[in-house]
Amino acid sequence: MCRSLVLVVLGKARCQGLEIMLVRRAHQPIDRRKRLLHAFPPRFHSSRLELMASMGRKSRAVKARSYDASLRREQARRNHDRIIEMAQRRFLRRGYGPTTISAIAKDAGVSVDTIYKSFGGKAGLVRAMSARALEGTGPVPAEQRSEEVQAHEPDARKLISRWGVFVTEIAPLAAPIMLLVRDAAGSHPELKHLLEEVYANRLRRMTDNARRFAAAGHLRPGMTVADAANVMWT
Repeated sequence: MCRSLVLVVLGKARCQGLEIMLVRRAHQPIDRRKRLLHAFPPRFHSSRLELMASMGRKSRAVKARSYDASLRREQARRNHDRIIEMAQRRFLRRGYGPTTISAIAKDAGVSVDTIYKSFGGKAGLVRAMSARALEGTGPVPAEQRSEEVQAHEPDARKLISRWGVFVTEIAPLAAPIMLLVRDAAGSHPELKHLLEEVYANRLRRMTDNARRFAAAGHLRPGMTVADAANVMWT
């Protein structure tokens, strides 16, 4: 298959006759008997080559924008994680009340407005700390891994044993944060609300687990779903 050589002519030459030759190989002798004379009308503006070049430039621009967007997302994620980390250090070292947003912002190298826009305030930071702790240390969040185990493990004893592994993974991360929340809940209504929310979510998860146990016939006679949920909750 041969390629056509297209001559690009703009400006004053666009109204002149152009010889368009078909080039099949290097050093091809020109046979003017086979030439094609063509005059471009005044409305001619660009050639196919220009269109292809324009498409190439646009493609590179799109790739550059995609790359820039990926960098911005990665930078935003790093800033988000760094803010949570700096907030946790401050809260656990100084307590909830004495810690200020401005101090956290200085530690994280961001503006105060960035923290308020991203988290809403100190209570939002503590909420984010708690959520991160409950994800555990694995590449997949602990709750998702727990649900996966429940879906594929029919043996109740093995299932409870796996839950114990999850607890030992999460407890060191979540316990200091829960102590912070519990200690500050008495004088900070926003943390009292957060504490109630955490307890309610935990009871919900344990109730779901108890229902699955009951459906699989793992509860002893006379034990209700609520009883089993309370045992697992404590």
